[in-house]
Amino acid sequence: MARKIAFNVVLFPTEPASETVRLGKLAERLGYEGLWVGDSHIIWRELYVLLGALASETRRIRIGSGVTHPHVRHLTLTASAFVTLGELAKGRVRMGIGIGASGPINIGVKRASVAELENAFLNLRKLFKGEAVQFDGKEMRLMFAPNYKVPIYISASVPRTRELAVRIGD
Repeated sequence: MARKIAFNVVLFPTEPASETVRLGKLAERLGYEGLWVGDSHIIWRELYVLLGALASETRRIRIGSGVTHPHVRHLTLTASAFVTLGELAKGRVRMGIGIGASGPINIGVKRASVAELENAFLNLRKLFKGEAVQFDGKEMRLMFAPNYKVPIYISASVPRTRELAVRIGD
């Protein structure tokens, strides 16, 4: 039996936000399975705002970050954003995360190490489940996230991150 091939589109939001939303709606109409939006907040439009608009303006297409980084935003903010997106787009939200390229570099933050990426991944998993995590000696949890499932995909271009993606990624 032949399997259906799923195609995804990646948008780097260099144009006004309305254009990214228009293109996302077009991708859905054309039958694409998924839509990824780039995350580099100094040079592109804001990822979470765009994903929220796309969640509200589409009904079928899966949406996600292509890709976010553990050092650019606090992980509790990232987890909160994705759980909230999941409320708007039930079953259609996924996260892409990686060590970082333009996002961290543009604001003078170093890329995450593979160990830091793994730690971020594991902490995000816990936050999505409503479990407590430790940041700077303080216990934190999402008060509104009882066992929420967000698939996390690891962007990997070198052997060590590829090995991590195979080992723990969705």
